[in-house]
Amino acid sequence: MAAGGASQSVDPAVLREQKERLLAFFTAAKDGDERALKVSLESFEAARDGGAKAAVLGMRDAHRRTALHFAANQGHSGCIRIMLEHCKDAANAADEDGATPLIMAVLGRAPGAIDCVETLIEFGADVNARREREMDTALHIASRNGFMPAVERLLAASADPTLHSVVGTALHEAAAEGETAAVNAIIKSVGSHPAWLSVPGPRSATPLLLAATAGHEDASRALLKGHSSVAELLWGASKDSCDAESLDSLSAATSAAAVPSGAGAAGDSASAAAAAASGAEDAKAAAVSAREQAACATVEEEAKAADAFENDGSATAEADAEAALAKKAEGNAAFGKKQYSKAEGAYSEGVALDPRNAALRMNRSAARLAPPSNNLGALADAVMARKLDATLAKAYFREGSARMALRQWEEAANVFFDGLKLSDVPEMRDGFQEAVRRGKADHAKLEKAKLAQEEEIRIEAVRAEKRLRRALERKA
Repeated sequence: MAAGGASQSVDPAVLREQKERLLAFFTAAKDGDERALKVSLESFEAARDGGAKAAVLGMRDAHRRTALHFAANQGHSGCIRIMLEHCKDAANAADEDGATPLIMAVLGRAPGAIDCVETLIEFGADVNARREREMDTALHIASRNGFMPAVERLLAASADPTLHSVVGTALHEAAAEGETAAVNAIIKSVGSHPAWLSVPGPRSATPLLLAATAGHEDASRALLKGHSSVAELLWGASKDSCDAESLDSLSAATSAAAVPSGAGAAGDSASAAAAAASGAEDAKAAAVSAREQAACATVEEEAKAADAFENDGSATAEADAEAALAKKAEGNAAFGKKQYSKAEGAYSEGVALDPRNAALRMNRSAARLAPPSNNLGALADAVMARKLDATLAKAYFREGSARMALRQWEEAANVFFDGLKLSDVPEMRDGFQEAVRRGKADHAKLEKAKLAQEEEIRIEAVRAEKRLRRALERKA
């Protein structure tokens, strides 16, 4: 302390040296400069301020990320090994959202990402570590992005495929994105536990329901392969509420799936379910509910089933068609009064009577988009309506609106664009422009986040300089 109790001033040269060492350390890790990284770590050892181990684990940016996070995200496995040899505990260092270097490696998907995954696992990285907001693991991320080398390596390292994110298991994530290879890998990993395939996610959606609703035909078939109980894969434990007719609407998908030796066909399961439902007092309500569910779940496959109705002699009877039109009128009246739930119910009864009526499905899509919204159901109805009648311009608008509600900007723009070819109306044009605008905005956010990452090292350097100044003042 100086005379009179005043604090000694901090040597600016010391501050500059600390700042330069910190910048050199993070920059070397981010750029994959192994030689510079070794020199930087040696400088921390020589400075005796905690050494290289403290630098690897303790030096963090504004988002609590270590140099390991940056190296992993950029695919620099050599730098990862150098740092972990100084501090093995840093393999599971978590940032402010819980992301570990392993998660960052899978998120980055850089050319050397799989080598980073290998190295981190070798040094004890927790393959089941989760981020806090999304509750997802590295396996969830790799599965939904179709990053197969990472999916296979994580499963080999005993990553748990049953853990749930906000979407569901890794199988839910892969199915929802149509990543068939990931679906197959996860199914193979669960082995003798096929019940896992029908576990509902947070919104009661099974993997098959997510895949079918999004129109991912190959992923749907992969999930169906080897299973005769379509209802259970779609609805989990609620399969007994499905009757024969609702399950028959999935016949196209089931015919593509292999039936295990000794097991009955899908029709046998349907008959059994129908028998169970026939004695119930609410059999009619259960049948309508089952048909509604089937309409939501079978975007691509149900279209094929609809085309098959005329071929198998099960065309809609004239009386049923007339009754369906009456239900449509009833639904339209309720919709006009903003009684959307009542309108949806009337449309659903109409769909049950005449499954090939595109206008009914299109109207039900509109009702499902209204509060309380069922966006997945609205999307399924709109896609089905468009397949049943490709000239129905409003069906394109409904599908685009549903995809907008689901934040599928690119897909929405494509559908609106197709609709404009049929009907160049203001609402279709506005929908297209809004989808493009939002898609660009999301892309801009991603680019902004990328640039922000570049600034994090500089920001942390300033903060570290302030911390060092205070520490030196206390010592003085």
